[in-house]
Amino acid sequence: MGRKRAIAVAAAGLLAATTLPCGAVVFESSGDSSRNTTPPTGAWAGSGWSNVVPIGAFLGTVIHSNALLVARHTDLGVGSTFSWDGHTYSVTGLADDVAADTDLRVLFFNGGLSNVARLQAASDETGRWTVVQGRGRERGSTVVSAGRTNGWKWGAATWVRRWGVNRFEGYADLWTNGDSLLAWASFDAGMDSNECMLSEFDSSGPAFVNAAGGWRCVGVASYVDPALFSPTGSSTDQFVATCFDYGGLYYWGGTGAWYYADPAAGPWPCIFLISRVAPRLGWLTNVVPGLVLRDDPPRRAGTAVVVR
Repeated sequence: MGRKRAIAVAAAGLLAATTLPCGAVVFESSGDSSRNTTPPTGAWAGSGWSNVVPIGAFLGTVIHSNALLVARHTDLGVGSTFSWDGHTYSVTGLADDVAADTDLRVLFFNGGLSNVARLQAASDETGRWTVVQGRGRERGSTVVSAGRTNGWKWGAATWVRRWGVNRFEGYADLWTNGDSLLAWASFDAGMDSNECMLSEFDSSGPAFVNAAGGWRCVGVASYVDPALFSPTGSSTDQFVATCFDYGGLYYWGGTGAWYYADPAAGPWPCIFLISRVAPRLGWLTNVVPGLVLRDDPPRRAGTAVVVR
């Protein structure tokens, strides 16, 4: 799978590639805007809700006492602020994954938080259930083609924090064949009542998996594919949507053309893609010494510094 578009809408219009940056958690089973807005319970309890802070219109995962992991394409950076537990923190530095040119960014802030997430070091996400978080657009109006429901248009941006679940189905390449810098999951109708898809402003939200007896962050939300559709294959009636089956619609491809999704060859679910931390642990441990990895005992990390 080739380069993906970030989950966002450009100021001058939609981004031109087939994928877009991520937004609000959208559920197949319900359009209730208050669904899953409090910490997960039951089988999903402890799955990272307390390790994440709202910052700007997005989310950041606390990976060190003074470091957040975010999506690079959100442009969160020096001068950004966030509040947690009655205190306000300011971002004073950042580090981008320039070597691999991934969507990962670390923000350093003036403080010492203790709600540090542990990171997944092993490349074993495929087949695992994941709990993801995001903020942003509600589920909009229903998309119907040839009498069948395809999904929902992106609705209002409310920046409400929600969580949902899905299952990783494999890896995808970002720049070169076999780099496996992304993990993907599809929006399969009826898989679980909490199954979700991502859309605009879900970017930077974390994905957690339960591995080795505890919940670990495997990366941040970066892309959805596809997101731009048309009933006729024309830009005059195009729209952005989250679909569990876009059969019967045209979708915008990365080669700059519309393609028809034949219902007979379906189903055609949208997918979301996570920028993975496991392949980039060398870079992360260089810029943030003392990271808590999957098999490490829980501990509070010291103060991190940016290594130039």
